[in-house]
Amino acid sequence: MISRSRNIHVYFTGNLETELKMDSQFCAREKHLLRAQIARISASTHISPTDFYQLDTDEKLIKNPDYVPIFPLNESEFSLDDWVHHREFIRSLGNTRVVEKIAKSEDDENSEESEAAPPLLRPISEDDDFDDGTSAWSTRFCAGGSRAASILIASNYWHGAFTIANNSADMGWWNVYVGWGQKYEQSVNTRYRVLPYSIADEFEDPDVELQEAIDPTPEEEEEWKAAHAKIMEEETEKSSRESNEEESEELETDEEDA
Repeated sequence: MISRSRNIHVYFTGNLETELKMDSQFCAREKHLLRAQIARISASTHISPTDFYQLDTDEKLIKNPDYVPIFPLNESEFSLDDWVHHREFIRSLGNTRVVEKIAKSEDDENSEESEAAPPLLRPISEDDDFDDGTSAWSTRFCAGGSRAASILIASNYWHGAFTIANNSADMGWWNVYVGWGQKYEQSVNTRYRVLPYSIADEFEDPDVELQEAIDPTPEEEEEWKAAHAKIMEEETEKSSRESNEEESEELETDEEDA
């Protein structure tokens, strides 16, 4: 699904059960595409400060106990070399690792092993730029020199993917994504198709129910206030009479019982 998702350009509807019929041989649901896009976005945009993680003897990622955060004091001290990818690279077939085969032809030029994958903890400065020279990452340094200083690193491949770091004691940092789930491609031929939504029921009488009310004139407001005050006065008198009648009935009942 991951390899297929690279050729699917549709917006999400929010309904995970929506069918994706790209061709006669492929049919999946939106939840499958969503899972594939999450994997692609995470692999490309989840980054961390250099030396925050390290590899153990089994080439697995672990936290570096000797890590010392160093926050740049100004924009000139910031470098993309100080941030690395900590998610495994996704190969063209959609896998991150090569599975050893029992038997393999020696002259198989299209084998998975022939595809070299970048190593873990590679600097983001090594990411490929766009054809026009635009960097894969954009950065912004805010409030340099202060304790509230922060760094914003944005992916230009996946618009909406950001990494934020602040100048706290442990230099906290977060990877977030708020976007459409589509990779940016410099191609005028790319068109993102919108999946069909369920048609909502129409209003029964939209012209009447949604008609804007006409504001009353000052004279009409005064007339309404006077009429409202009169109604309230009558209601008060009525309540008072009913209360007096109830008290009279209670007294008569007590006298009869006596």
